[in-house]
Amino acid sequence: MRRVLAVVVMSVGLASACVPPTPVPPSTLTQWKDTLVHVTPPASPPPLVREVLNVGIRAGIPIVCPALVAQAAPEYQAFVTATCDAIVESDDPFTTVTTTLPALCAGDPPLGASVFPTLAPVLPATCPLLVTLPDLLALTQYVPLF
Repeated sequence: MRRVLAVVVMSVGLASACVPPTPVPPSTLTQWKDTLVHVTPPASPPPLVREVLNVGIRAGIPIVCPALVAQAAPEYQAFVTATCDAIVESDDPFTTVTTTLPALCAGDPPLGASVFPTLAPVLPATCPLLVTLPDLLALTQYVPLF
């Protein structure tokens, strides 16, 4: 599932580098949301830590998302909104976020530079963190008492 999502994101990234951006059709947004909502969580982090992270993500996304949509290029605003909605509706928001964020760095220039043109100058500096984010968050499996 992750590989399919990664291939899709990389394909979109490569295609967006070759053609001017066009608005995302509603059918594609629906399919994208379904992919992000129905995820299979990995075995780590432990259930209690995962639930705390999921509650935090569900509470934080509605606060952060309007700012992200405002930063997105007009043709990607519906896509960013659909992604935010899918993360909140997800079976496991933690898994959805950790698989979606690194996708912003796919391609050269990064896909995120097309989606968020105002953030394009800082993406090369933040991409190493975004790419390693899933591995860094897996450290929560070693938190004592959980």
